[in-house]
Amino acid sequence: MDFFKLGVFYCAQLLLFCLPCVANNFQSGLKMTSMDPEELDGLFSVMEAIIEDPTWRSNHPHPCTDDPWPGIDCEAIPDTNNIMHVTKLHIGLDYTAPCRKNATLSSAILKLHYLKSLFIFNCFHSSNTTIPSQLIQLSPSLEQLVFRSNTALVGTIPPQLSGLSKLRLLSLSQNDLEGSIPSELGKLEILNHLDLSHNKLSGSIPQELGGLKSLSILDLSENNLQGPIPASIGNMLLLEKIDLSYNNLSGKIPPDLGKLHNLCFLALSKNGFTGPFPSTLGFLENLQYLMVERNPLKCTLPDFLGSLHKLSELILSSSGFVGIIPKSLCGLHNLSTLALDNNRLNGSIPWEMRGLQHLFLLNLSDNMLSGEVPFSEEFVKRLGNELELKGNKDLCW
Repeated sequence: MDFFKLGVFYCAQLLLFCLPCVANNFQSGLKMTSMDPEELDGLFSVMEAIIEDPTWRSNHPHPCTDDPWPGIDCEAIPDTNNIMHVTKLHIGLDYTAPCRKNATLSSAILKLHYLKSLFIFNCFHSSNTTIPSQLIQLSPSLEQLVFRSNTALVGTIPPQLSGLSKLRLLSLSQNDLEGSIPSELGKLEILNHLDLSHNKLSGSIPQELGGLKSLSILDLSENNLQGPIPASIGNMLLLEKIDLSYNNLSGKIPPDLGKLHNLCFLALSKNGFTGPFPSTLGFLENLQYLMVERNPLKCTLPDFLGSLHKLSELILSSSGFVGIIPKSLCGLHNLSTLALDNNRLNGSIPWEMRGLQHLFLLNLSDNMLSGEVPFSEEFVKRLGNELELKGNKDLCW
């Protein structure tokens, strides 16, 4: 009996010793799964202003732990007592709830102090919404900012966005933004993706954008931009894609583009560029897509195009090209698309063109070509309806 009492005594002592540890571990676990009340309230306000679901707050009282939502990611940030913080907020995608008809962006977004990625797609359509300049308050954390396909996102691009020093992705595509591109955006030193396409932006392309030394993608297409391409774009040596098509840009294509040896995609279509092509474009050994159609270039097709051996698509339609089709184009064995239609090209089609075995679209229509068509039956059969030769009255089979 004495041994039994002694065992009970030791067990009680051991339990008393372990209880503080259990309590501490419980409190630590509680801290790991809790959120800052102000941040949680801010998230609720943002979601209630955008999401159609009126029960979102009650259905997701603990969105970082027990009641997750597919458009939200949370992290336990060091030096914040391991409290969970919202780091990703993506709204309007197929896997999230639909947006309200009169969705707006609540100023409570500024309470999400640790937000790294904000993506709002196809939400603002009825109530006019602007990009708040106060987003600068998220500069310690924000890396991705995307507002896309929002027809009621209006106003200008705030120059204060240049203060988001950690920003790597800035996409404001397919909205109703107007005004000029802020020159201050050139201060975003680590930005690698800038997409301002499909808006109503006007004015010139700021030469300060040449300061975006980390940029790999630049898309300013389908706006009302005017003036020349600034030579400073040649300083953006990591660029892989440039799309300036469907604007009102003018002047000559700057030779500085020849410095961009990583460039794979260059689209300058539907502008007012005049010729000739700068010969430096022949240095773009990695170029795969070159689209310059619908410009008043009014020059001959340059021989250096034949040195761009990785070209897959070459589209030079409706640009006033004159002279012959250079045989050098027939050395582009990776070509799948070649469009030279609606120009003033003359002479014969080079016989060597029949050797382009990867070609699946060839449009030479509406020129002044003459002589015999050199293509084999196999070549014609392979292209089918993608072979266009009409509008060359002196061309014969």
